[in-house]
Amino acid sequence: LTPNNSTLIKLNLIIEILIFMGVTVAVVVKDYPNYRIFEEGYIVNAKTGKKLKPTASGKMGTLRVTLRNDKGKKQFSLARLIAKHFVPNDNCMKYRLVGHKDLDQNNNSAKNLFWTDISGILSMYPDKIQNRSRKTDCPVMVYNLYTNEIFDFPRMTDAAKFIGCSYSTIKNV
Repeated sequence: LTPNNSTLIKLNLIIEILIFMGVTVAVVVKDYPNYRIFEEGYIVNAKTGKKLKPTASGKMGTLRVTLRNDKGKKQFSLARLIAKHFVPNDNCMKYRLVGHKDLDQNNNSAKNLFWTDISGILSMYPDKIQNRSRKTDCPVMVYNLYTNEIFDFPRMTDAAKFIGCSYSTIKNV
């Protein structure tokens, strides 16, 4: 049974009402039926009843969890999983990144998360933005859209090597 758009909208509305009423909401993680995700910001293995322990990764300390299904195992950003299940995204073509209202990567409650774009992320972390002038070989910040990690490089050439592209590609951004 595949829900249509109307059904998903109704389910999201019911979840929002339950959240507003203070009811703890847990749903089955999409494509991972052995896990339940909670709006408070954690995931439980339904078979064992144990809460998963996320691990921090990258310079920003993004919390990640590993989920398993019959196809194997896969790592996910905890914030992104919670946002996908509990935070409405009115413009999914523009807002593909998840931000934390309080800037605390450990607070993954659905109430603390919001959908944003790269400019929203960059404005939240101005200390990560270094010299943005277009002089030759200046410091560069690279943002990974999939992992929400930010990498700082002292020179454009270092960033180009890391990404696997030419110096001119980065220079022309």
